[in-house]
Amino acid sequence: MQQAHTLKQFKHKVVQSLWHECDALYARDPKGYIALQDSYQLNINLLLLAQWLDNLCIDHQYLNLNSVIWSELNNKVQAHDQDTLIPFRQHRRASKKTLSSGDYQHMLKKELQLERQTQQFILTLLEHILFQSQNIDALLSHSIESNLDNYLSVFKLHRRDCPVLNR
Repeated sequence: MQQAHTLKQFKHKVVQSLWHECDALYARDPKGYIALQDSYQLNINLLLLAQWLDNLCIDHQYLNLNSVIWSELNNKVQAHDQDTLIPFRQHRRASKKTLSSGDYQHMLKKELQLERQTQQFILTLLEHILFQSQNIDALLSHSIESNLDNYLSVFKLHRRDCPVLNR
C-alpha cells in the first residue's frame, strides 16, 4: 500500500512541476543545452527530465531509471520527433537568414508548441514506466543512482564532457 501511495505522489509531483522546473533549469544556460543537443543529438527534454528526477525525492525515495530505460525513452522520443519537430527545427534554422524577424519569431513559437507536444509524450511514457512496470521496486530507491549519468551513458558521455551540467 505504501508503494502505491508513493507512486501516486511521484505522479502528482511530475504532473504539477516537471516542465515548469525544467524550464527554469533550461533558462540557466539555453545556449549550452542547445550546444549539447547539436553536438551529441541529446534530447534536451530528456536531459532536463534526468536532471529533475535526480533532484526529486518523495518520502525519502528517488526514482532511478537505468540506462536501458533511458535508451528506450530516447529511442521512442526520437521516433516521435522525427516526423515533425526535427524537420521543423532544421527548416527554421535554415530559414533564419531569409525570414523577417516577425516570421522567425512565429517559427520559434511553433517549435515551442512542438516541444510541448514532445513533453506530453514523455509524460505519457514516464507514466507507463511508473504504473505498468512489473518491478516498480527496482525504480524506487533510498539512494541516488544518477538519472543524468544513466541518460548520458546512452550517448557514451560523462557529466564532465558537458560543462553546462556542472554549473
